[in-house]
Amino acid sequence: MGCIEKSAEAHKGAVLARRWNYDGTALITAGEDGHVKIWSKSGLLRSTLASPDSDRILYTSGRLLIIRPLQPSAKVQQWKSHDGTILKADWNSVNDLILSSGEDCKYKVWDSYGRLLYTSLSS
Repeated sequence: MGCIEKSAEAHKGAVLARRWNYDGTALITAGEDGHVKIWSKSGLLRSTLASPDSDRILYTSGRLLIIRPLQPSAKVQQWKSHDGTILKADWNSVNDLILSSGEDCKYKVWDSYGRLLYTSLSS
């Protein structure tokens, strides 16, 4: 039988997404409250990345860009965006455009529906 070593009040409402970093030293969580938080392996809050005025979050998993609505019943969007692992992604809330870069040495611009608007040449 397992036992609970530590618990923390992570979010107001449900946790909608969580992922460990590659070496298992940090955990990121996204909740119904609109917050995205980074936690240490020991369960201490390191930082809060998003505010409650957000209604969707963008994150990556390997070659995928994923947009997860904070409403539990809403549909998750995901699409393959690079030929290698995504190294960086950002979402501009003013023009609703997403910029991603990957191990394929390209950067790409997307709209929030997953449509490719621009791709750079390999550097």
